[in-house]
Amino acid sequence: MTTTESGADGVIEVLQPSPVPNNPCLDYLPVWNGFDDAMDRLTVEPTRLGNGRMESDGVANFPTSVQAHLIRAIVEAMFFSTFERNPADFEYQRLMFNASAVLAETEDCHGHAIPTKAISVRNGGARGIFVFMPAEMGQDTLVKAIEDYVGTQSKWFYVNTPHRGPIEVNKVKSLTVRFPPNGSPKRFVKTLLHAIDSAAQTGYANETTGPFHRLPDECAFAMCALCIQHNIGVILVPDITAKALEQSGASVLLGELSQFAKLSGVPLVCLGSTGAASRLVELGATASPLYSKGGVSIAALELEEAQWGLWTEYLWDNYLRFVFNHVMPDWLHKELWKHSRGHTEVATKLVRHIYERRELTAGEELTPELLSSFAEQALKLERAPLRAVAHVRANRPTARDGALRYADWLPLDTSIAAIPAVNESYSGSLLLPLIGEAS
Repeated sequence: MTTTESGADGVIEVLQPSPVPNNPCLDYLPVWNGFDDAMDRLTVEPTRLGNGRMESDGVANFPTSVQAHLIRAIVEAMFFSTFERNPADFEYQRLMFNASAVLAETEDCHGHAIPTKAISVRNGGARGIFVFMPAEMGQDTLVKAIEDYVGTQSKWFYVNTPHRGPIEVNKVKSLTVRFPPNGSPKRFVKTLLHAIDSAAQTGYANETTGPFHRLPDECAFAMCALCIQHNIGVILVPDITAKALEQSGASVLLGELSQFAKLSGVPLVCLGSTGAASRLVELGATASPLYSKGGVSIAALELEEAQWGLWTEYLWDNYLRFVFNHVMPDWLHKELWKHSRGHTEVATKLVRHIYERRELTAGEELTPELLSSFAEQALKLERAPLRAVAHVRANRPTARDGALRYADWLPLDTSIAAIPAVNESYSGSLLLPLIGEAS
Protein backbone atom coordinates (compact mmCIF):
# COMPACT_ATOMS: atom_id res chain seq x y z
CA MET A 1 0.00 0.00 0.00
CA THR A 2 1.24 3.54 -0.83
CA THR A 3 -0.01 7.02 0.17
CA THR A 4 0.04 10.35 -1.63
CA GLU A 5 -0.79 13.83 -0.23
CA SER A 6 -2.62 16.40 -2.33
CA GLY A 7 -1.05 19.88 -2.14
CA ALA A 8 -4.39 21.69 -2.60
CA ASP A 9 -6.45 20.45 0.30
CA GLY A 10 -4.10 18.19 2.21
CA VAL A 11 -6.27 15.13 1.58
CA ILE A 12 -4.32 11.91 1.84
CA GLU A 13 -5.24 9.31 -0.77
CA VAL A 14 -4.54 5.67 -0.07
CA LEU A 15 -3.50 3.75 -3.21
CA GLN A 16 -3.82 -0.03 -3.30
CA PRO A 17 -1.04 -1.85 -5.14
CA SER A 18 -1.94 -3.12 -8.57
CA PRO A 19 -3.03 -6.75 -8.42
CA VAL A 20 -0.72 -9.26 -10.06
CA PRO A 21 -2.28 -10.47 -13.33
CA ASN A 22 -3.42 -14.06 -13.54
CA ASN A 23 -0.74 -16.48 -14.63
CA PRO A 24 -1.66 -17.66 -18.16
CA CYS A 25 0.71 -20.63 -17.89
CA LEU A 26 -1.55 -22.19 -15.25
CA ASP A 27 -4.12 -22.79 -18.00
CA TYR A 28 -1.78 -25.28 -19.67
CA LEU A 29 -1.04 -27.48 -16.67
CA PRO A 30 -2.15 -31.11 -16.44
CA VAL A 31 -5.13 -31.74 -14.17
CA TRP A 32 -5.09 -34.28 -11.36
CA ASN A 33 -8.44 -36.09 -11.28
CA GLY A 34 -7.65 -38.78 -8.74
CA PHE A 35 -5.90 -42.12 -8.67
CA ASP A 36 -8.43 -44.02 -10.78
CA ASP A 37 -8.09 -41.50 -13.60
CA ALA A 38 -4.30 -41.62 -13.33
CA MET A 39 -4.28 -45.41 -13.51
CA ASP A 40 -6.47 -45.31 -16.61
CA ARG A 41 -4.34 -42.70 -18.35
CA LEU A 42 -1.09 -44.46 -17.52
CA THR A 43 -2.31 -47.74 -18.99
CA VAL A 44 -0.62 -48.51 -22.31
CA GLU A 45 -2.09 -51.54 -24.06
CA PRO A 46 -1.10 -51.99 -27.72
CA THR A 47 -3.44 -54.55 -29.28
CA ARG A 48 -3.32 -56.69 -32.39
CA LEU A 49 -5.38 -55.32 -35.26
CA GLY A 50 -7.58 -57.23 -37.67
CA ASN A 51 -4.78 -57.34 -40.25
CA GLY A 52 -2.56 -59.18 -37.78
CA ARG A 53 -0.30 -56.25 -36.98
CA MET A 54 0.24 -54.76 -33.54
CA GLU A 55 -0.76 -51.13 -32.97
CA SER A 56 2.75 -50.52 -31.67
CA ASP A 57 5.95 -52.45 -31.03
CA GLY A 58 6.20 -50.67 -27.69
CA VAL A 59 5.92 -52.56 -24.42
CA ALA A 60 2.59 -52.36 -22.60
CA ASN A 61 2.18 -50.74 -19.19
CA PHE A 62 -0.28 -51.78 -16.50
CA PRO A 63 0.38 -49.18 -13.79
CA THR A 64 0.64 -49.81 -10.09
CA SER A 65 -0.32 -47.38 -7.33
CA VAL A 66 3.35 -46.33 -7.22
CA GLN A 67 3.08 -44.94 -10.75
CA ALA A 68 -0.13 -43.09 -9.86
CA HIS A 69 1.55 -41.50 -6.83
CA LEU A 70 4.44 -40.52 -9.09
CA ILE A 71 2.10 -38.70 -11.46
CA ARG A 72 0.48 -36.83 -8.58
CA ALA A 73 3.89 -35.72 -7.32
CA ILE A 74 4.85 -34.50 -10.80
CA VAL A 75 1.59 -32.58 -11.28
CA GLU A 76 1.91 -30.90 -7.87
CA ALA A 77 5.53 -29.93 -8.52
CA MET A 78 4.57 -28.50 -11.91
CA PHE A 79 1.82 -26.40 -10.34
CA PHE A 80 4.01 -24.79 -7.67
CA SER A 81 6.87 -24.22 -10.11
CA THR A 82 4.54 -22.60 -12.66
CA PHE A 83 2.90 -20.51 -9.93
CA GLU A 84 6.33 -19.02 -9.16
CA ARG A 85 6.91 -18.09 -12.83
CA ASN A 86 4.16 -15.75 -14.01
CA PRO A 87 5.01 -14.18 -17.40
CA ALA A 88 2.15 -11.68 -16.97
CA ASP A 89 3.76 -10.28 -13.80
CA PHE A 90 5.79 -7.17 -14.63
CA GLU A 91 8.45 -8.05 -12.05
CA TYR A 92 8.89 -11.52 -13.51
CA GLN A 93 9.09 -10.06 -17.02
CA ARG A 94 12.35 -8.41 -15.98
CA LEU A 95 13.71 -11.86 -15.21
CA MET A 96 12.51 -13.09 -18.61
CA PHE A 97 14.36 -10.25 -20.35
CA ASN A 98 17.48 -11.05 -18.32
CA ALA A 99 17.14 -14.70 -19.30
CA SER A 100 16.93 -13.70 -22.94
CA ALA A 101 20.11 -11.67 -22.53
CA VAL A 102 21.91 -14.61 -20.92
CA LEU A 103 21.00 -16.89 -23.81
CA ALA A 104 22.10 -14.29 -26.37
CA GLU A 105 25.49 -13.57 -24.79
CA THR A 106 28.40 -14.95 -26.76
CA GLU A 107 31.40 -12.70 -27.43
CA ASP A 108 32.15 -8.99 -27.38
CA CYS A 109 33.51 -6.98 -30.32
CA HIS A 110 37.05 -8.11 -29.45
CA GLY A 111 36.14 -11.79 -29.56
CA HIS A 112 36.27 -12.21 -25.79
CA ALA A 113 33.63 -14.36 -24.13
CA ILE A 114 31.08 -12.33 -22.17
CA PRO A 115 30.81 -13.76 -18.63
CA THR A 116 27.48 -15.45 -18.03
CA LYS A 117 25.38 -13.66 -15.43
CA ALA A 118 23.92 -15.58 -12.54
CA ILE A 119 20.17 -16.02 -12.86
CA SER A 120 17.59 -17.81 -10.76
CA VAL A 121 13.88 -17.90 -9.97
CA ARG A 122 13.00 -16.05 -6.80
CA ASN A 123 11.58 -18.35 -4.11
CA GLY A 124 12.43 -21.34 -6.30
CA GLY A 125 14.02 -24.50 -4.98
CA ALA A 126 14.97 -27.95 -6.17
CA ARG A 127 12.05 -30.15 -7.18
CA GLY A 128 13.89 -33.31 -8.07
CA ILE A 129 12.17 -36.70 -8.30
CA PHE A 130 14.31 -39.77 -8.98
CA VAL A 131 12.57 -42.89 -10.27
CA PHE A 132 14.47 -46.16 -9.83
CA MET A 133 13.53 -49.11 -12.05
CA PRO A 134 15.38 -52.38 -12.68
CA ALA A 135 16.44 -53.14 -16.24
CA GLU A 136 13.84 -54.36 -18.74
CA MET A 137 10.87 -52.91 -16.84
CA GLY A 138 9.42 -50.68 -19.56
CA GLN A 139 11.09 -47.38 -18.73
CA ASP A 140 10.53 -46.00 -22.24
CA THR A 141 6.83 -46.85 -22.04
CA LEU A 142 6.53 -45.10 -18.68
CA VAL A 143 8.26 -42.00 -20.07
CA LYS A 144 5.82 -41.94 -22.99
CA ALA A 145 2.88 -42.34 -20.58
CA ILE A 146 4.12 -39.41 -18.47
CA GLU A 147 4.55 -37.30 -21.60
CA ASP A 148 1.00 -38.09 -22.68
CA TYR A 149 -0.28 -37.11 -19.22
CA VAL A 150 1.56 -33.79 -18.81
CA GLY A 151 1.68 -32.88 -22.52
CA THR A 152 4.57 -32.11 -24.84
CA GLN A 153 3.10 -29.24 -26.86
CA SER A 154 4.48 -25.74 -27.16
CA LYS A 155 1.97 -22.90 -26.73
CA TRP A 156 2.31 -19.22 -27.70
CA PHE A 157 0.32 -16.34 -26.26
CA TYR A 158 0.61 -12.60 -25.61
CA VAL A 159 0.97 -10.77 -22.30
CA ASN A 160 0.89 -7.05 -21.60
CA THR A 161 3.98 -5.14 -20.50
CA PRO A 162 4.15 -1.91 -18.45
CA HIS A 163 5.86 0.39 -20.95
CA ARG A 164 5.61 -1.26 -24.33
CA GLY A 165 3.14 -3.27 -26.35
CA PRO A 166 2.26 -6.90 -25.72
CA ILE A 167 5.03 -9.48 -26.02
CA GLU A 168 4.69 -13.04 -27.26
CA VAL A 169 5.45 -15.70 -24.67
CA ASN A 170 6.27 -19.36 -25.20
CA LYS A 171 5.12 -22.18 -22.90
CA VAL A 172 6.68 -25.65 -23.37
CA LYS A 173 4.76 -28.23 -21.37
CA SER A 174 7.59 -30.76 -21.05
CA LEU A 175 10.95 -31.78 -22.45
CA THR A 176 12.53 -35.24 -22.48
CA VAL A 177 16.34 -35.22 -22.55
CA ARG A 178 18.00 -38.63 -22.39
CA PHE A 179 21.07 -39.11 -20.22
CA PRO A 180 24.06 -39.85 -22.49
CA PRO A 181 25.58 -43.35 -22.20
CA ASN A 182 29.04 -41.80 -21.79
CA GLY A 183 27.87 -39.29 -19.17
CA SER A 184 29.09 -36.37 -21.29
CA PRO A 185 27.79 -32.93 -20.23
CA LYS A 186 28.37 -31.61 -23.76
CA ARG A 187 26.32 -34.39 -25.30
CA PHE A 188 23.50 -33.83 -22.80
CA VAL A 189 23.42 -30.10 -23.58
CA LYS A 190 23.34 -30.85 -27.30
CA THR A 191 20.37 -33.17 -26.78
CA LEU A 192 18.64 -30.54 -24.62
CA LEU A 193 19.07 -27.84 -27.26
CA HIS A 194 17.80 -30.10 -30.03
CA ALA A 195 14.76 -30.89 -27.85
CA ILE A 196 13.88 -27.23 -27.24
CA ASP A 197 14.52 -26.40 -30.91
CA SER A 198 12.04 -29.10 -31.91
CA ALA A 199 9.45 -27.95 -29.37
CA ALA A 200 9.71 -24.17 -29.80
CA GLN A 201 11.09 -23.85 -33.34
CA THR A 202 14.28 -22.15 -32.15
CA GLY A 203 17.89 -22.56 -33.29
CA TYR A 204 19.92 -22.97 -30.10
CA ALA A 205 21.62 -26.16 -31.31
CA ASN A 206 23.21 -24.26 -34.20
CA GLU A 207 25.13 -21.96 -31.86
CA THR A 208 28.78 -22.88 -31.32
CA THR A 209 29.55 -20.25 -28.67
CA GLY A 210 27.74 -18.91 -25.65
CA PRO A 211 26.98 -20.02 -22.09
CA PHE A 212 26.02 -23.58 -23.05
CA HIS A 213 29.58 -24.18 -24.23
CA ARG A 214 31.43 -22.97 -21.15
CA LEU A 215 32.10 -24.02 -17.57
CA PRO A 216 29.55 -26.15 -15.64
CA ASP A 217 28.31 -23.21 -13.53
CA GLU A 218 27.67 -21.10 -16.62
CA CYS A 219 25.93 -24.01 -18.29
CA ALA A 220 23.62 -24.39 -15.27
CA PHE A 221 22.77 -20.67 -15.46
CA ALA A 222 22.03 -21.08 -19.18
CA MET A 223 19.72 -24.05 -18.56
CA CYS A 224 17.90 -22.00 -15.94
CA ALA A 225 17.57 -19.10 -18.40
CA LEU A 226 16.22 -21.49 -21.02
CA CYS A 227 13.46 -22.69 -18.69
CA ILE A 228 12.59 -19.10 -17.73
CA GLN A 229 12.51 -17.95 -21.34
CA HIS A 230 10.32 -20.84 -22.53
CA ASN A 231 8.34 -21.50 -19.31
CA ILE A 232 9.19 -25.20 -19.39
CA GLY A 233 6.82 -27.21 -17.21
CA VAL A 234 8.91 -30.30 -16.43
CA ILE A 235 12.06 -31.98 -17.70
CA LEU A 236 12.32 -35.77 -17.90
CA VAL A 237 15.80 -37.34 -17.91
CA PRO A 238 15.61 -41.11 -18.59
CA ASP A 239 18.32 -43.73 -19.30
CA ILE A 240 20.47 -43.12 -16.20
CA THR A 241 22.33 -46.40 -15.62
CA ALA A 242 25.12 -47.52 -13.32
CA LYS A 243 27.47 -47.79 -16.29
CA ALA A 244 26.69 -44.25 -17.46
CA LEU A 245 27.37 -42.86 -13.98
CA GLU A 246 30.78 -44.56 -13.90
CA GLN A 247 31.98 -42.40 -16.80
CA SER A 248 34.34 -39.53 -16.06
CA GLY A 249 31.96 -36.72 -17.03
CA ALA A 250 28.87 -38.10 -15.28
CA SER A 251 29.54 -36.50 -11.89
CA VAL A 252 30.04 -33.13 -13.61
CA LEU A 253 26.74 -33.52 -15.45
CA LEU A 254 24.89 -34.50 -12.28
CA GLY A 255 26.37 -31.44 -10.58
CA GLU A 256 25.11 -29.22 -13.41
CA LEU A 257 21.64 -30.75 -13.19
CA SER A 258 21.58 -30.34 -9.41
CA GLN A 259 22.56 -26.68 -9.63
CA PHE A 260 20.00 -26.11 -12.38
CA ALA A 261 17.29 -27.70 -10.23
CA LYS A 262 18.09 -25.37 -7.32
CA LEU A 263 18.27 -22.26 -9.50
CA SER A 264 15.13 -22.77 -11.55
CA GLY A 265 12.69 -24.68 -9.35
CA VAL A 266 11.57 -26.51 -12.50
CA PRO A 267 10.56 -30.13 -11.74
CA LEU A 268 13.33 -32.47 -12.84
CA VAL A 269 12.25 -36.11 -13.09
CA CYS A 270 15.20 -38.48 -13.49
CA LEU A 271 14.50 -42.08 -14.45
CA GLY A 272 17.34 -44.46 -13.77
CA SER A 273 18.15 -48.06 -13.08
CA THR A 274 18.35 -49.46 -9.57
CA GLY A 275 22.12 -49.65 -10.04
CA ALA A 276 22.29 -45.87 -10.42
CA ALA A 277 21.23 -45.51 -6.78
CA SER A 278 24.58 -46.64 -5.40
CA ARG A 279 26.41 -43.99 -7.41
CA LEU A 280 24.00 -41.27 -6.25
CA VAL A 281 24.57 -42.24 -2.63
CA GLU A 282 28.33 -41.93 -3.09
CA LEU A 283 28.00 -38.47 -4.65
CA GLY A 284 26.21 -37.25 -1.53
CA ALA A 285 25.14 -33.60 -1.48
CA THR A 286 26.27 -33.08 -5.07
CA ALA A 287 23.34 -35.12 -6.33
CA SER A 288 20.82 -34.68 -3.50
CA PRO A 289 18.80 -31.95 -5.31
CA LEU A 290 17.95 -34.58 -7.93
CA TYR A 291 15.84 -36.42 -5.36
CA SER A 292 14.84 -33.52 -3.12
CA LYS A 293 11.19 -34.56 -3.53
CA GLY A 294 12.08 -38.16 -2.83
CA GLY A 295 12.99 -41.34 -4.65
CA VAL A 296 10.37 -43.58 -6.24
CA SER A 297 11.07 -47.30 -6.56
CA ILE A 298 9.22 -49.23 -9.27
CA ALA A 299 10.14 -52.86 -8.69
CA ALA A 300 9.85 -55.91 -10.90
CA LEU A 301 6.41 -57.48 -10.56
CA GLU A 302 5.80 -60.22 -8.03
CA LEU A 303 4.08 -63.45 -9.00
CA GLU A 304 1.12 -62.67 -6.72
CA GLU A 305 0.56 -59.12 -7.98
CA ALA A 306 -2.63 -58.37 -9.88
CA GLN A 307 -0.60 -56.56 -12.54
CA TRP A 308 1.27 -59.76 -13.32
CA GLY A 309 -2.02 -61.51 -13.95
CA LEU A 310 -3.00 -58.69 -16.32
CA TRP A 311 0.35 -59.04 -18.08
CA THR A 312 -0.06 -62.78 -18.59
CA GLU A 313 -3.56 -62.39 -20.03
CA TYR A 314 -2.45 -59.51 -22.26
CA LEU A 315 0.50 -61.43 -23.70
CA TRP A 316 -1.66 -64.48 -24.34
CA ASP A 317 -4.45 -62.49 -26.02
CA ASN A 318 -2.13 -60.53 -28.31
CA TYR A 319 0.55 -63.08 -29.10
CA LEU A 320 0.21 -66.68 -27.98
CA ARG A 321 -3.45 -67.28 -28.84
CA PHE A 322 -2.55 -66.63 -32.48
CA VAL A 323 -0.02 -69.48 -32.28
CA PHE A 324 -1.76 -72.11 -30.15
CA ASN A 325 -5.31 -73.22 -30.82
CA HIS A 326 -6.41 -73.68 -27.22
CA VAL A 327 -7.30 -71.62 -24.18
CA MET A 328 -4.64 -70.09 -21.95
CA PRO A 329 -3.23 -72.81 -19.68
CA ASP A 330 -3.45 -72.27 -15.94
CA TRP A 331 0.28 -72.80 -15.44
CA LEU A 332 1.34 -70.00 -17.83
CA HIS A 333 1.02 -67.34 -15.14
CA LYS A 334 3.69 -68.99 -12.98
CA GLU A 335 5.99 -70.31 -15.70
CA LEU A 336 6.17 -67.00 -17.56
CA TRP A 337 7.14 -65.30 -14.32
CA LYS A 338 9.83 -67.93 -13.68
CA HIS A 339 11.46 -67.15 -17.04
CA SER A 340 11.24 -63.36 -16.65
CA ARG A 341 11.32 -62.82 -12.87
CA GLY A 342 8.61 -60.20 -13.27
CA HIS A 343 10.60 -58.05 -15.72
CA THR A 344 7.92 -57.03 -18.19
CA GLU A 345 10.16 -56.40 -21.19
CA VAL A 346 11.73 -59.84 -20.80
CA ALA A 347 8.30 -61.50 -20.77
CA THR A 348 7.27 -59.50 -23.84
CA LYS A 349 10.49 -60.45 -25.65
CA LEU A 350 9.83 -64.15 -24.99
CA VAL A 351 6.26 -64.23 -26.30
CA ARG A 352 7.21 -62.10 -29.31
CA HIS A 353 9.87 -64.66 -30.15
CA ILE A 354 7.28 -67.44 -30.00
CA TYR A 355 4.83 -65.49 -32.16
CA GLU A 356 7.40 -64.54 -34.79
CA ARG A 357 8.87 -68.06 -35.08
CA ARG A 358 5.67 -70.13 -34.66
CA GLU A 359 7.19 -73.09 -36.52
CA LEU A 360 4.85 -75.61 -34.93
CA THR A 361 3.07 -78.70 -36.10
CA ALA A 362 -0.69 -78.48 -36.49
CA GLY A 363 -2.52 -78.83 -33.20
CA GLU A 364 0.60 -78.56 -31.04
CA GLU A 365 -0.06 -77.32 -27.51
CA LEU A 366 2.00 -75.02 -25.37
CA THR A 367 3.59 -76.92 -22.51
CA PRO A 368 6.01 -75.82 -19.78
CA GLU A 369 8.77 -77.74 -21.54
CA LEU A 370 8.07 -76.04 -24.88
CA LEU A 371 8.01 -72.63 -23.19
CA SER A 372 11.39 -73.39 -21.60
CA SER A 373 12.88 -74.33 -24.96
CA PHE A 374 11.70 -71.05 -26.44
CA ALA A 375 13.14 -69.17 -23.44
CA GLU A 376 16.52 -70.83 -24.06
CA GLN A 377 16.49 -69.44 -27.59
CA ALA A 378 15.05 -65.98 -26.94
CA LEU A 379 16.72 -64.96 -23.69
CA LYS A 380 20.38 -65.86 -24.15
CA LEU A 381 21.67 -62.41 -23.19
CA GLU A 382 19.27 -62.12 -20.26
CA ARG A 383 20.17 -65.50 -18.77
CA ALA A 384 23.06 -64.34 -16.56
CA PRO A 385 21.37 -61.27 -15.03
CA LEU A 386 18.14 -63.23 -14.49
CA ARG A 387 20.11 -65.90 -12.63
CA ALA A 388 21.55 -63.11 -10.47
CA VAL A 389 18.05 -61.80 -9.78
CA ALA A 390 16.83 -65.27 -8.80
CA HIS A 391 19.88 -65.74 -6.57
CA VAL A 392 19.31 -62.50 -4.69
CA ARG A 393 15.55 -62.91 -4.38
CA ALA A 394 16.16 -66.30 -2.79
CA ASN A 395 18.08 -64.42 -0.06
CA ARG A 396 21.32 -66.27 -0.73
CA PRO A 397 24.69 -64.77 0.28
CA THR A 398 25.92 -62.58 -2.56
CA ALA A 399 29.40 -61.30 -3.28
CA ARG A 400 29.57 -57.52 -3.30
CA ASP A 401 31.29 -57.34 -6.68
CA GLY A 402 28.62 -59.63 -8.13
CA ALA A 403 25.86 -57.40 -6.82
CA LEU A 404 27.54 -54.36 -8.35
CA ARG A 405 28.06 -56.18 -11.66
CA TYR A 406 24.32 -56.81 -12.04
CA ALA A 407 23.16 -53.79 -10.05
CA ASP A 408 20.91 -52.47 -12.84
CA TRP A 409 18.83 -55.66 -12.65
CA LEU A 410 18.69 -56.22 -8.91
CA PRO A 411 16.17 -54.86 -6.39
CA LEU A 412 16.90 -51.34 -5.17
CA ASP A 413 17.68 -52.45 -1.61
CA THR A 414 20.30 -54.89 -2.87
CA SER A 415 22.00 -52.31 -5.07
CA ILE A 416 22.27 -49.90 -2.14
CA ALA A 417 23.43 -52.65 0.23
CA ALA A 418 26.34 -53.38 -2.14
CA ILE A 419 27.95 -50.02 -1.24
CA PRO A 420 30.89 -50.65 1.12
CA ALA A 421 30.40 -49.56 4.72
CA VAL A 422 32.59 -46.90 6.36
CA ASN A 423 35.12 -49.54 7.47
CA GLU A 424 35.23 -51.32 4.08
CA SER A 425 36.54 -50.69 0.60
CA TYR A 426 35.65 -52.02 -2.82
CA SER A 427 38.99 -53.77 -3.18
CA GLY A 428 39.00 -55.24 0.30
CA SER A 429 35.45 -56.53 0.56
CA LEU A 430 34.90 -58.57 -2.60
CA LEU A 431 34.50 -61.82 -0.66
CA LEU A 432 32.33 -60.46 2.12
CA PRO A 433 28.86 -62.01 1.96
CA LEU A 434 25.90 -59.77 1.71
CA ILE A 435 22.35 -60.90 2.12
CA GLY A 436 19.88 -59.97 -0.57
CA GLU A 437 16.56 -58.17 -0.39
CA ALA A 438 15.67 -59.41 3.09
CA SER A 439 18.75 -57.89 4.75
